[in-house]
Amino acid sequence: MKRQRNWGLLVGSVAMATLAWLALLQGRTALAEDDGKCPRYAAIALDDFTGSYGYAYNYSTRKEAEEAAIRWAGRNARVILSTTAPYFAFARGPLGGWGTGTGNTYWEAATAALVNARKHALSPQLKFCRYNGPDTTPH
Repeated sequence: MKRQRNWGLLVGSVAMATLAWLALLQGRTALAEDDGKCPRYAAIALDDFTGSYGYAYNYSTRKEAEEAAIRWAGRNARVILSTTAPYFAFARGPLGGWGTGTGNTYWEAATAALVNARKHALSPQLKFCRYNGPDTTPH
């Protein structure tokens, strides 16, 4: 009787050790994939009829970023920007003209969006400029 209990304890211990090892291996794989070297995708979507817009960032695929941006903007929206740039921005004029921009810095992306919006709108305003990277925003 005592041997059976020990056998069950041994099997349970081996199973737990195997599960712990697999979890550790999976965690290492996930960390290796997101070490900051993989491109992060961002997208901006715009609904031309309603004027609503949405954006998504820090996605592992372009498709995921675009789908998320469309969900935020509305089902009739279209993607107006997909990028892997560190920063992306959107500017819009009061009557609907717009522009997007990307850059290695906040100011590069914001300036590019405003310059592009000025081609289509009078007095455009920067609506947003976002960092497209892992969880934290560098300042």
